[in-house]
Amino acid sequence: VRVHEMVVDPGCMRCTDCISVCPKDALHLGFGRPAAFRPAPRAEPRPRPPSYSWGEEIALATLFLLSVAILHKLYDAVPFLLSLALAAISAHLLVTVWRLVRSRSSLHYGRFELRRSGSVTRPGRWLAGVALVWVVFLGHSAWIQLLTLSGAAELNAVLHRVEPEASSQGDVEATDAAAADEATIRRSVGKLTRAADHGLVAPGNVLGLIAAGHAKLGEHRRAESYFQRAVQRSPDYAYAHLALARYAETRGDPEAQLRSLRAALAAEPELPDAHEALVRALSARGEQALALDALEELLAQRPQAVEIRLTYAMLLANLGRKPEAASETQRVIDAHPDHVLAHFNQVLILANQGRLDEARATCAPLLELAGDSSQAVELCRRVDRALAKPSAAAPEEPTR
Repeated sequence: VRVHEMVVDPGCMRCTDCISVCPKDALHLGFGRPAAFRPAPRAEPRPRPPSYSWGEEIALATLFLLSVAILHKLYDAVPFLLSLALAAISAHLLVTVWRLVRSRSSLHYGRFELRRSGSVTRPGRWLAGVALVWVVFLGHSAWIQLLTLSGAAELNAVLHRVEPEASSQGDVEATDAAAADEATIRRSVGKLTRAADHGLVAPGNVLGLIAAGHAKLGEHRRAESYFQRAVQRSPDYAYAHLALARYAETRGDPEAQLRSLRAALAAEPELPDAHEALVRALSARGEQALALDALEELLAQRPQAVEIRLTYAMLLANLGRKPEAASETQRVIDAHPDHVLAHFNQVLILANQGRLDEARATCAPLLELAGDSSQAVELCRRVDRALAKPSAAAPEEPTR
């Protein structure tokens, strides 16, 4: 005010307390003159010392970025905004402790005196202790993140790799590649296992990756154990529930299979193959009505789910309700004209109804979309043969 004849601090809250307490009533609230018409300041404003030196500014930025990289998605639990806040606190805390270590005079932090006459006070020791614990936590978290990210990247590269076509060089290259893949899987599974065993918690996605690695190696007992741990840690982990359903089907445990399939579909209604597996499981027990009810419940939740509707249509066809099955499949074709499986299923359903002319008409878009698919070509040939010989049997009804 002395320099500029007005309040210019951008931090002013406009609370007008200064007007109330001014002993000379020299302040008032109102519109000021624009800066271009304002007279020169009465005195040069006093320079403020910077809060941090350039070295400390660089240290703050470096510590902030490192902390974000360490904390973001740590244990699959720290979101991005929270990692930003924790990283800012980390950088400020560590720079303050660095000042405490270097200072040989008094040092204050807010109302706390951290160092007095060269000696560290009790608040200073508390702050240094907190900083030490936090540094140990960050170091441990960085190690866990390194193991998790590197192990997951290596394992996913092998699990999602497209297998090359057989070459004329024989089986030697394939054998070498398989050995290299096995070594990579074991190394990546080892990293992920250390991260799960030595971390503060074992995230469900990490346990699921470990299980997938063991399954790829043929170690199915271990794989099932890790999938069970994964769903205990993350009850909505749909892929792990689906894997457990497959293991239950293999060992002949229909109750566990149904329980796992229902959990998988509750977590992710459009999970590939899950609804078909549920229908197979219920149908195998003679509970086709329950299978139909389950699919209708799923369709009520996700009416646009294409795969669920196609499975529903095929079950209707298997139950002898072929007109309804054709109607449901046609709904998918109308909404998704390029869906190959919908056209394929429609040809089957129409042919088994004896509507061979309509089935033949559906073959044209099917062959155009499917290209050289041997299954599509063979199906349409069978329809042609049935048309040429009306007494010939129509294509067999699917049991999917």
